[in-house]
Amino acid sequence: MPLPNTTDKNPFRSRNRLFHSRKRLNHSKNNGGIFGSSRNGGAIRNGYAYSAVQLERIIRFVGTLISVIGIFCILYFKWDWIIIFLNGPQAHKMSSSSTRSIADLAASHRDGYRPPEAPRPPRKDIFHHLNQKQREALDTMKQTFESLKNSNRLVPCRLDNGECTEKDQSSISFFRANVLGGKSTVLLHNPLPEDRFWCGKRIMGDGGTLQIDNFPGDCSTADTLPYIYTSHPPIISNATASSRITPPVELFWNTDNFYPWDEDGMSAYEIDPKSSGNRKESIPCSVPCKSTGNFDILNTINVRNTKWEIILTMEGKQYYSEAHVRAGAYRDNRFYATTSFRSEIPVPYFSWAEYNIQHPPVDFAKAIKGASFLANNCGSQNSREELVQNLTQTALRVDSLSDCLHNAEPPPGVDMANKTDILKEYLFHLAFENQREGDYITEKLWGALAAGTLPVYFGAPNVKDHVPPNSIVVVDDFATVEDLANHLVRLANDRRLYESYHAWRYQPIDKSFANKYAFTNTHSTCRMCKFSYATRHGLAWNQFQQEVDDPYISHKSCRNKIGLVGHPFKEYWLAANGQDPVHVVSEEVTKTCKLTSRNRAIDVDHGALRRKVFDRDGVTDLVIDMLRPGSYILKLETPIAASQFVEFDGNVSWIQDSQSRLTVLVNSGVQATIAGQGTLQIPISSTVYVRIIVENVDHFHKGARKVPSYFGDLMARDFLSPVESYKLQN
Repeated sequence: MPLPNTTDKNPFRSRNRLFHSRKRLNHSKNNGGIFGSSRNGGAIRNGYAYSAVQLERIIRFVGTLISVIGIFCILYFKWDWIIIFLNGPQAHKMSSSSTRSIADLAASHRDGYRPPEAPRPPRKDIFHHLNQKQREALDTMKQTFESLKNSNRLVPCRLDNGECTEKDQSSISFFRANVLGGKSTVLLHNPLPEDRFWCGKRIMGDGGTLQIDNFPGDCSTADTLPYIYTSHPPIISNATASSRITPPVELFWNTDNFYPWDEDGMSAYEIDPKSSGNRKESIPCSVPCKSTGNFDILNTINVRNTKWEIILTMEGKQYYSEAHVRAGAYRDNRFYATTSFRSEIPVPYFSWAEYNIQHPPVDFAKAIKGASFLANNCGSQNSREELVQNLTQTALRVDSLSDCLHNAEPPPGVDMANKTDILKEYLFHLAFENQREGDYITEKLWGALAAGTLPVYFGAPNVKDHVPPNSIVVVDDFATVEDLANHLVRLANDRRLYESYHAWRYQPIDKSFANKYAFTNTHSTCRMCKFSYATRHGLAWNQFQQEVDDPYISHKSCRNKIGLVGHPFKEYWLAANGQDPVHVVSEEVTKTCKLTSRNRAIDVDHGALRRKVFDRDGVTDLVIDMLRPGSYILKLETPIAASQFVEFDGNVSWIQDSQSRLTVLVNSGVQATIAGQGTLQIPISSTVYVRIIVENVDHFHKGARKVPSYFGDLMARDFLSPVESYKLQN
């Protein structure tokens, strides 16, 4: 009987038709089924049979094909790749002559090993990534708010008097608020994605609301307006800061749970002088800082209440493309903490806490007159293995003690587990990196300096910018491998010449080297917090020293004796003609930079208008109310003299010089105009809101002079989309 149809069941069906002609056989009852044997000793496949001779021909053909493919691969690809693939790194051997130029070796990048720049996944919406309980609470807030608003139970009100004052009460008297019937229930609604605060209470972002019963309740700073970070200018401290004064920077490492805090807002670990998360190190930090601290080889760190990503890794970009510092990444709120000194937060392998490099060198008389080499990875990006192999063919003794190019055993009594002890046995150590990238200088060099041997360095082209003068032998300084070997042999036989490379060890440490790495006394996690603190508060970030600085024009809002703002700009009130000054009076007659409910207001032109000043989040806000009809000019004289004026639209403009930028924002229907170098004028004939933002010009990031900063953009959005305040009617 015929065989059943096995087209869908036999995975070999299509493969059986590729080679040789086949003879059609009649089906037999005893053919053994699909994989049965035929009477001629062949194999049956769906009605076809192969003799033993035919099977042998098939095997020969396949073998020949594999051989041809192998030869093609050897000719087309690099031979050492094939050896590594087939036999492992131990079998990796180089065949180049020792006279090959070092410049050629240095240019031998193996781009095939470098992972491509994979498309990055969409940025996680970290503002809205809440746990289920928080999401349910936010949804309830939104629904309740919309329901109350649609039922006309919410009456808009203003908070700048310290009470919930009706917005249409523009005729309120000077120094006295018109309050909506004593204590009341007030709702504060936040339309921004960022969280905001009022009197220390959080207003969740993305439509969250805060209900305050018996407004203002027990708030001692009720006259301040809602804020994002602080109700006062940010504080810079050289000592360990307390989160009671300033909200902490909160870092989230490699996690989808962006808010893993307890109900009281505390995290599993807080960086302070006593703890450092999983590492249990003591890290003093001048800004309050919290972190999950889950370190990996490649880390993505998010900062709470921002859309930031900080890429942290100590690997080179030829193995991890994410480590490549893109010049314009800051515009996408992406920052870097890598070995590159072009990072916002450099994380070099060297630190003063880890490496003691200034001590006597190895004993010239006792040390082996040769070089050690330690590497397990034979698949480098820069052909270092070929360089080592070539050196072994010269007069220089090279002991490769690890798996890669292994040719020697460690000296007697030396444990391979103790790398420092091994390096101390030799006059030289081949500190060869696995890639050639600027600033990528690993423990291969620093460990050799700490051991007291003389490093022979191959790797970062700018290595001399990172080490004490005349402290290492740089491979790139020699034309050929033979020249390099001859120089090392000469050093090994000339004590005076050899010890000239160690003279720096007996002198005060080079100032440029000491200053370059002074920041390593502070842990990188703390420095990430410092950078985040400076950037989000509009403070100055000293990238070289890795410190938070005051901007050239400080954020303090100060008043003179008659109540006019004297810093960060000078305030003048003029008649509508823009020439004649008008009368100004204040309840207090003291010069101060500490604003209170008693000194923040002035009366202009005998009560024609009232102006109040606030200094939340380090910006200066002016709230101006017309109490009777009229027109006036507000003149702002800034310390930015030789300035550039940039106007984005009628509401946002800035003036800046080489050091500082001053951004001016006004509400809709009002426009600020330039009135001379560093001077602005704003016409006032109705209620007007003005915000002044001062910050340093960013010289570290390319093109930053032409775009808004993160702080400037955030404060602009906060001004244009303020917290909405409502009195709840029963």
